[in-house]
Amino acid sequence: LAALGWCLGGYSILELAQMTTHLTGHVRAMVAYHGVFGVGSDNEKTKPTKEDDRQGRRCEILVCHGTQDPFVSDESVSHALATFQRHRHLIASLLQLPAKHGFTNPAQEHNDNPAFGYDELAAAKSWRQTLALLRRTLSSPG
Repeated sequence: LAALGWCLGGYSILELAQMTTHLTGHVRAMVAYHGVFGVGSDNEKTKPTKEDDRQGRRCEILVCHGTQDPFVSDESVSHALATFQRHRHLIASLLQLPAKHGFTNPAQEHNDNPAFGYDELAAAKSWRQTLALLRRTLSSPG
């Protein structure tokens, strides 16, 4: 299984990374695009389990972040990466792109809000990285 989340879907990726159920052991890859993760104690409530410590997690995570995104602070990205690491997702990669919020969505070209913007190069690069991650993690049983 793989999970992909855009915008607020980044928070769902963060929550999924903290879960320990029979299903989460089958999740091999997660990707967040311009993910809104939030920062604070609400993400601190779930601690790694002994099962996490014994087995480690075999999920690889990619965070695609636009450095010009006013909705996603560097602090929230750092917090998300630390949360992934704390929950034994030892491979968590950050792809930083010179882009605004919503950079993967071509419809942002019609959005008058200057905080949003489609970026064809950033969208293509993040998608190439996603496909490489999915090929690497889903092509053979782990």
